[in-house]
Amino acid sequence: MKTSSKRKGRKMPARKGALIDAAPKFTRTTADDSNKLMNREAAADYLDMSPGTLKNWVSRGLIEYVRIGRHVKFTRAGLDRYIARRTAVPRE
Repeated sequence: MKTSSKRKGRKMPARKGALIDAAPKFTRTTADDSNKLMNREAAADYLDMSPGTLKNWVSRGLIEYVRIGRHVKFTRAGLDRYIARRTAVPRE
């Protein structure tokens, strides 16, 4: 096996383009994207607001989020629940 010496002290296997291109690409697809995780920028874009405002809402506990390590993620279902709670109903 060929090894690459880009990192000192570590023997890393040499990468071959054909092997990398032949590897299967795994993607998780579901019929319902409501549980797909979004980062702060994508969630802010979905809500049409700045990422800074969304960060503020997370710190104040105003919106649902998922913490994965140090990363904060959002689900579309959680954002839709926030929108539903904040939607005003007209008086009759």
